[in-house]
Amino acid sequence: MSYEPTTWKSGDTVTSAKLNKMEQGIANAGGGGGALVVHVVDETLDKTWQEIHDAAPLVWIGEEGVYIPLYSVYEEEGYYCATFSRPQQDGNIFHTFIATSADGYPVFLST
Repeated sequence: MSYEPTTWKSGDTVTSAKLNKMEQGIANAGGGGGALVVHVVDETLDKTWQEIHDAAPLVWIGEEGVYIPLYSVYEEEGYYCATFSRPQQDGNIFHTFIATSADGYPVFLST
């Protein structure tokens, strides 16, 4: 069930029930309120495409202590892809990882 925000009007009474509803909505954002951290190990992501897809957009991907937010995750022509940018000296470089199925672990494809 998705969160339905309260539409507040001037003069509305703030109640504990309405505040608790808001707090629960915040806690549930992104599959539990926490970000998913994905590590690059030997050019392979340590989470499946489906895990990354389900946690988006609260996903951080990186290696060697440098983590950046997920740029996009999508399905195209039967391939499941996760794409993110990594800061470089001359700007951002997009790195693409691809899996052959939703349950597969994305492997580095290209820069």
